Amino acid sequence: MKESQNELNDYSGEYKVDLKFEDFSKEYLIRILHAWSKSYLRMDETWYRITAERSGEAEAKKCRELFWSRIADANMPKLAKELGIEVKTVLDAMKAWQLIPDGVATGYYPCEAEVINPNHIIWTITRCISLEWFEKQNDAEQINWLCNQVEAPAFERYLKSLLPKAEIKPLIIPDGPRKDPKGTPPCRWELKMED
Repeated sequence: MKESQNELNDYSGEYKVDLKFEDFSKEYLIRILHAWSKSYLRMDETWYRITAERSGEAEAKKCRELFWSRIADANMPKLAKELGIEVKTVLDAMKAWQLIPDGVATGYYPCEAEVINPNHIIWTITRCISLEWFEKQNDAEQINWLCNQVEAPAFERYLKSLLPKAEIKPLIIPDGPRKDPKGTPPCRWELKMED
């Protein structure tokens, strides 16, 4: 984006019928991205709650499990293309994965990655706000469901939507509140693809 003195730092001025993202400063666009990321997480929770109210918790859970898999298949290849990432390795896939609306670039789910080689990565989520919320409720059932029935298959779809031959295996995944939250990461995954 070309820097300009005419870039907007907010939208408090007059209404612009021909408004474009390019009209805003980098700092403002970053603020918008963070606001959208929070909104994305709230939308997920909102549609889930509405479905549970109308059709029951069991149906809402089934829908959520399907939803995240379909989102991955529909969006990840397009996102990688728009980002200019030619996905040939697991590391390439991880670059695209960082930039999904609720990805690690938001800061909500910080991570560490041990890159053994471009097709072998140990990926550790070091903080998970979703897990922390359920741990405060001491809700082992919801933790087990979210981590094992929703996230694990969704992570697999996010990876396989970009690299069908790649594999992801949980090394640490909670099935209830962690006994030592400060000493145990929320989850750790091994991502591999044979050359």
